[in-house]
Amino acid sequence: MTNSFQAGDQLSFATTSGSAEIPFTTDTNGLAAKASTLYRKMQLKGERRLDCPPLTDYQAQMISTDRDPEALALAIADAIECTGIRHAPTAERLARSTAQAQFGETRLRNRNLLDAVEQHAKALRHLEGGNFIMLLSGGFLSHELRAELENVVDASLRSGVVIHTIDIRGLYTTNFGASERGGGNPVRLRLRSNEMSLKQDPLNQLANETGGVFFHNNNDLLAGLRQIVESESHRYILTYSSPARPADGRYHKITVEVVRPGTSLKYREGYYGQKEQLTYERQNKKDLLEALQSAVEFNEIPIQLSYEYLRTDAGSFELELDSRVAITKIPFVDEEQRRKNVIHLVVVVFDENDSYVTGLEKTIALRLTDAGYEALRRQGLLSKAAFNVPPGRYKIKAAVRESIRQQMGSLQKTIEVR
Repeated sequence: MTNSFQAGDQLSFATTSGSAEIPFTTDTNGLAAKASTLYRKMQLKGERRLDCPPLTDYQAQMISTDRDPEALALAIADAIECTGIRHAPTAERLARSTAQAQFGETRLRNRNLLDAVEQHAKALRHLEGGNFIMLLSGGFLSHELRAELENVVDASLRSGVVIHTIDIRGLYTTNFGASERGGGNPVRLRLRSNEMSLKQDPLNQLANETGGVFFHNNNDLLAGLRQIVESESHRYILTYSSPARPADGRYHKITVEVVRPGTSLKYREGYYGQKEQLTYERQNKKDLLEALQSAVEFNEIPIQLSYEYLRTDAGSFELELDSRVAITKIPFVDEEQRRKNVIHLVVVVFDENDSYVTGLEKTIALRLTDAGYEALRRQGLLSKAAFNVPPGRYKIKAAVRESIRQQMGSLQKTIEVR
């Protein structure tokens, strides 16, 4: 697969739980070697499951939302069987409590997955070139997470990111094996069939509405990877501007038609409007926070970070951080014979456990004459910050954002103070 990539292509691996990650690199061979050991760092333990009564995710959802009486009746019967208690109200309470616990955990896990994909899509907006995300998943139920799913699609389209999805279940069957308990129960078979089908729906939506490939019902996952790489060799993007709409959160349908016979289309079929309009200040803070939380370093605005430290007493050091922001790629508005923009800079210090230690935020209003611009272009925008810290290992993160096009830059550096 590494032969399919060209010089300058960058690749990264990450788990949506955040427990394992390999940063972006152009060394595809080295990345492949590291990826072969990635599973050792993954959180491979499955979700907690109470085995009495045994429930599928879909059955737990149907019971918790009171949408399928037969799903509850089956769970009650299973609870009576696995506990030996013949008191129906007690069995029902057990079935409902088990379903609610499982449904709550599953919904939280799926929400975290979608949030991780959304953050990656937003981060990729600040990288040059064509960007795509390849999501390998066994699928998930998304009926209660429609808004979150729409947010992922919206972030991807705004960032110009295509999401390709691979259903790692491969070729599956909804039938029960001869040794599986209750395989002859028609309700159990219906619930299983619905779950297997519904879990692929969000994978299909993510790929279809962002122009990606949805690879499923096939055990040859390598063929899926090849299909995705080949699809990236050509891509066309059509955009349009819709009239301003009120921030009411309503669904708006999109229809795209072509007159050429035999042409197939992949496009977003609709979207939910925003429920509120973010103010400039809130959007600025939101963007900077996402940059600090992202594992991707943004490269729209080049930034450099240097440091030195000096012992002040037996248990403390003064850590001085110098940041240099290049302004060559920053746009300016020409007004009153001045070049104007507002730059927001954040520098944060985390300890080795990723806990916040200290930091600062600066807002720099630039009103540059031609001479001032030339001087700043040569030396960069310099900023110094000093912190008192104990000895230890630290992770320094810096993020910068300009206010005209909302371009960003970020940098991360690990240092040791001793």
